[in-house]
Amino acid sequence: MLFALFYESLLLVFTGIITYFIFKQALPSHAYLDIVMAIIDLILFIFILYPKLYLNLIKLIFKKVEIQFSLAWSIPILLILLYLIYWLICGLGFYFLSLAVTDFSLNKLIVTIAIYAVAWVLGYLSLITPAGLGVREFSLVFFLSQIIPLPLATIIAVLARIVFVLGELLSLGLSYLIRRIKNHQIELE
Repeated sequence: MLFALFYESLLLVFTGIITYFIFKQALPSHAYLDIVMAIIDLILFIFILYPKLYLNLIKLIFKKVEIQFSLAWSIPILLILLYLIYWLICGLGFYFLSLAVTDFSLNKLIVTIAIYAVAWVLGYLSLITPAGLGVREFSLVFFLSQIIPLPLATIIAVLARIVFVLGELLSLGLSYLIRRIKNHQIELE
């Protein structure tokens, strides 16, 4: 279980950065950010392809954990493609959320996908803030303000956080409800 959570995190960050690079052509260049993101992505790609590199580290930290793991080469590639689709869907959602605040033209779609992905990654990588609180919003405002006025960028960033939190609460509530129903069914048997 621990490995699966860690592997998913690697995939999310790796593909989030890839999504940023794929869709960033309409954004002004940020050389330092691009270099740092490329280095992080290269390291993550090695860990994704060779998970045994960090499995040994997990075994060292959690001495009593025994992890048996085998992964065909095609699985990471398939997972990367699926997570890229995930980022595309999330970016589309962010674009439509942005449309609620401002009149984005369709040519801003590509930019908003890149902005959402990089803001999520920066928020995730900020280890000192819970759920990237503040970092993600600041990143959204910073990048959005390059294509729309600052007040609109701020509103979109705050609205995105509210929608994100509501989505998390809905997921938590549904998980709790499903668990209660399953426990109830077990008791009836």
